[in-house]
Amino acid sequence: MNDLDVGAVIADRYEVRGMLGRGGTGTVYQAIDRIRGDEVALKILHAELASEPLVVARMMREAELLARLGVGHVLEFGQTRIGRSSDFEQVYIVMPKLTGEPLSVLLEAGPVAPARAIAITRGLCSELARAHSHGIVHRDVKPDNVILGSDGSIQLIDFGVAKRQGTFQGASVTEHGVVFGTPEYMAPEQAQGLRLDGRSDLYATGVVLFEMLSGSRPFVGGSESVMTEKSSQPAPMLADTFASPALRRVVAHALATDPRDRYRSAASLSWALESAGRDPTHDKSVAPALASEAIGESPNTQMSVRIERDGGLRPTERPRAASERPGRAAPRVPILPWWGWIGAGCMGAALGAWLAWR
Repeated sequence: MNDLDVGAVIADRYEVRGMLGRGGTGTVYQAIDRIRGDEVALKILHAELASEPLVVARMMREAELLARLGVGHVLEFGQTRIGRSSDFEQVYIVMPKLTGEPLSVLLEAGPVAPARAIAITRGLCSELARAHSHGIVHRDVKPDNVILGSDGSIQLIDFGVAKRQGTFQGASVTEHGVVFGTPEYMAPEQAQGLRLDGRSDLYATGVVLFEMLSGSRPFVGGSESVMTEKSSQPAPMLADTFASPALRRVVAHALATDPRDRYRSAASLSWALESAGRDPTHDKSVAPALASEAIGESPNTQMSVRIERDGGLRPTERPRAASERPGRAAPRVPILPWWGWIGAGCMGAALGAWLAWR
């Protein structure tokens, strides 16, 4: 694993200024965009993995998913040779440099005040709403991947194991033995390798909220024991010493074992959190069905979410396919019976003979 030297230039544009962090598949550097003059974060695939097609494809998929999310996630990505002796092209992803720290750093100091926990979770819901509206399930929502910006913003990072919504995730372990997701945060259906949708990320969000409020996670232990436990029994109820009745109920709904018992979308979870903060004693008012009704969700409507400038979430119906759109009815063409066609033919022949005689 060879780190890049300060001053190294990637893709003839990005000059390395230092290292920000290292992960299992890549290293993130602080860099300067020589053209625009902006500071950026530059993620480079480890050199020893550049010859492995599956690893390269996975990192390229991460870049494509980030690019689909729009502004604020990825600026550019591609492949380039690094160093004269390099035999393989390495994947690089250029992202805006974040100013802030992971939520996990904040949690090292212990539980978070309920009001701040609600604000952070609603910010996370905004990030998930954007991903889900593009059909992307993150699959690894956890404090390490939630960045608390110095300006108060919340950003969800690391889409390395993200997947298209509604697809089976298949095997739960990659060729390098890395679990797709973190067992203590993943939803029961994810632990079982079943079909996933946005509600799987909402379960992980519930775990993060549980941890912010109590200082611990609902399921703790080894990978296999945690996944077996959460698949066979419901998550423990948050103690009343950590949160109000309404907020405890929101956490319980988010951590429901069956996805059908959770909130239908990040928008409805965000609404329930706002309601719990506004009226902490009424735990009945934060039920998933009431949240869906309040924001206009319907079981018969496929929902996406529009993110407003104020950070609020608004449901919007998905665009109808061309075949579903109402339009002017086509003119109806009458169909003649067989004897009608014969009669019309005879009349036409007679008319033609008459015109010829004239």
